[in-house]
Amino acid sequence: MGLPKESNEFIEGDCMELALEDESFDLVTIAFGLRNLSDRTKGLREMRRVLKPGGRLIVLEFSQPYLWFRPFYYFYLRGILPWMARLITGDRKAYLYLGSSISTFPDRKELCSELVESGFASPRVHPMTFSVVSLHEARKET
Repeated sequence: MGLPKESNEFIEGDCMELALEDESFDLVTIAFGLRNLSDRTKGLREMRRVLKPGGRLIVLEFSQPYLWFRPFYYFYLRGILPWMARLITGDRKAYLYLGSSISTFPDRKELCSELVESGFASPRVHPMTFSVVSLHEARKET
């Protein structure tokens, strides 16, 4: 299964078992999905498998906010957001899950370590919005 050499198509697949050839992509991205994988290491290794040598992985994900901001953020995430979601969408459970999955997700440094343990090199992190969200970038070495 191959794509044209200069394709810019988005491809949806199961991150644990991508139906793609080894070393076939220059870039792999995932946004707000890494924390939902049942086995993050397996998913990261699968993303690495499909990257060409020198290819980049970019992960946009919730993170642990700066220490001084955590009390405010978690009050909002666990107290205000589920209540508002119930009023607006009627689905309080999804937003309770969101808060739970965010609070147990690794911080920036820990995620960089997981990237290295999964075979990636030179991880960099760019915290945003008091580090509520972070952009991680790593490379597959040649």
